[in-house]
Amino acid sequence: MLKDPEASNRSQAAKMLGVWGGPENSRLLLDALKDSEFGVRWTALDALKAIRDPKTAKGLMEYVLARSDDRHKAIEALVAIGPAAEDAVISGLNHPDVFVRMDLCNALKVIGTSKSIPALRGFGRRPPGLDVMAAQQALMQIGARTGR
Repeated sequence: MLKDPEASNRSQAAKMLGVWGGPENSRLLLDALKDSEFGVRWTALDALKAIRDPKTAKGLMEYVLARSDDRHKAIEALVAIGPAAEDAVISGLNHPDVFVRMDLCNALKVIGTSKSIPALRGFGRRPPGLDVMAAQQALMQIGARTGR
C-alpha cells in the first residue's frame, strides 16, 4: 500500500506501520520519505518516530540535511531514537545552514551524551549566533546529565 497511486492510501499504510510495524518495516518507511506528497512523508516520519529503530538514524539524518521543509519532524524521529542516534546527529553539525545546526544542537540537548561534548565545544570558535547559543545550552544539559 505504500506504493498505491492514491496518496491517502500511502499515508494510511505508513500510519499502520507506525502502530503495528517494527524495525523490519523501517526501510520501507525511509523509502516513503521520497514521496512527493508531504502528508505521506510526515506520516512516514511519525511512524519512524514510533518505531525508534536506531538503524534509521543515518537515513533520517540524510533526510534532515536534504529537506528543510520536513526537518523538524525528522529531528523528532531522531530524538525519539535517543542516544543511539547521537553519532548521526553529530555528523550534521557542520551543515552550512545556521538553523539546521541550531536544531541539531537542540536535539543533542535531549539525547546527547559525553560523546557530543567535543563537537559542541567546537561551536565556541564560531561567531555568536543561534547555533552557538543552542550548543551552549546542550553542553549545560549534557553536563547536568553526565556530571561533566
